Amino acid sequence: PRTNREAETMPEDHPFTLFVSAGSLGFAAPFASTEETRYYLNGVHVARAGNGGALAEATDGHRLFIAYTENGHVSGDAILRLPREFLAFCRKNPDNVVVARAPLAPGSRVPV
Repeated sequence: PRTNREAETMPEDHPFTLFVSAGSLGFAAPFASTEETRYYLNGVHVARAGNGGALAEATDGHRLFIAYTENGHVSGDAILRLPREFLAFCRKNPDNVVVARAPLAPGSRVPV
């Protein structure tokens, strides 16, 4: 896994970068809402943790899941809407590291 220091040296042409454990995304996804009226809950929210590392969070309004990746890095907040096949891969391979780079403003919805 990459360290936070390595993630901080990412090129500036990729304002949104993500390094987290696959398990944190895969296990959070079942807690995300599937209701169209609650579109803002349809995905996994990723954010920087206050003490370093990265958080992956999901809720359907009734249940909440939060995963912490100590060596993870997220350059800003984003809601990730991920394909089911990818999430299944993440649950089967939780120790893998997910790396994403997107030329998007932090806080944007990221369709991966």
